[in-house]
Amino acid sequence: MEKVVRATLVSNAGLLVEYSGVKILVDAIYHTTDPFTNPPKAVWSAMLAGEHPFDGVDTLLFTHNHPDHFSPEWLKEYIWHRPVRRVFLPTMESRCEENLKIFLEDHGIWWTHFTPGMQMEDFSIPGGIEIRPYFTRHIDKSYWNVPHSCYLITIGKKSIFLTADVDYTKERFEQLSQVHIDVAFINPLFFSALQTGTFFKGILKPDIFCIYHVPSQRDDRWKIRSLLSHNLRQWNPSKGKIAVLDKPYQYVEV
Repeated sequence: MEKVVRATLVSNAGLLVEYSGVKILVDAIYHTTDPFTNPPKAVWSAMLAGEHPFDGVDTLLFTHNHPDHFSPEWLKEYIWHRPVRRVFLPTMESRCEENLKIFLEDHGIWWTHFTPGMQMEDFSIPGGIEIRPYFTRHIDKSYWNVPHSCYLITIGKKSIFLTADVDYTKERFEQLSQVHIDVAFINPLFFSALQTGTFFKGILKPDIFCIYHVPSQRDDRWKIRSLLSHNLRQWNPSKGKIAVLDKPYQYVEV
């Protein structure tokens, strides 16, 4: 029987990706004051305690250095409680990066960070998993100077694509045109562009579009959830299947 890949929402754009006992946290260790939702205290406590499903996390992966995706301070706290084998760091300010690298080395943790020169190169980790960075601009022009990467994660015979805060108005994903993607994770604004046919002029045709990076009702001062609900009602199923992860512990399987 073919093994299943499960992606469980931690909060915001944070995911726990699982396959055959290998567990990867992506953008799940962060703390933000922006209008995005932090992990609930109970979820963060479960992560630090290694409670199921957060037991045995092996790898940490981050798309970019923004506080709703990555926090050096919270990463250190996590590692004090739950040592991991490897960390893929985002590019950050040099002094902060150097201090964090020393911390990781002192704890015997292997680290690296992808650079634009590694565009679309595969990096293998144990368990039959390959991680391929796809460097793109951030959607917000004021953050174009912040290195940002999407990730294609190939797990067994399945592939998932994480778009984080990609600039979908410019990115066409030509380099992925021949890649079969089982599920692509997109934020509500990207989904809106797909629904209306406005702004996004590229090609992205996964089996499933999974919408994440959705603020909680309490934090939703930009009315993102209302926009999402509207676009879900208007969506033409011929464009692809839809899944929504907007609460901790919801998951999608492929």
